[in-house]
Amino acid sequence: MDIQEALRKAAEMQSHLQIISVVEYGPYWIFSYCEPGLTPEECPGMPMLKMRRTDGFSTYLHVQDKDFLDIVKHATKVDLPEHTLPYSPTS
Repeated sequence: MDIQEALRKAAEMQSHLQIISVVEYGPYWIFSYCEPGLTPEECPGMPMLKMRRTDGFSTYLHVQDKDFLDIVKHATKVDLPEHTLPYSPTS
């Protein structure tokens, strides 16, 4: 699965929100969401989606997940084309 297909799938899963960041961690992409018109700083507690890069299998990432802190500390930003984010199903 390529990143553009993954962005579309992630956006459809939370169609009322925008994707504001994408990071990589191991075999996963992590998508962070926010309400349209808000800044990332105004969006704590919004959903985060963990998607396996090979097949698109997705689960929501929660603070209590055993790998949450590792992801926050060690994930790397995905290099996306300029103006890709924020991303929504209508982008």
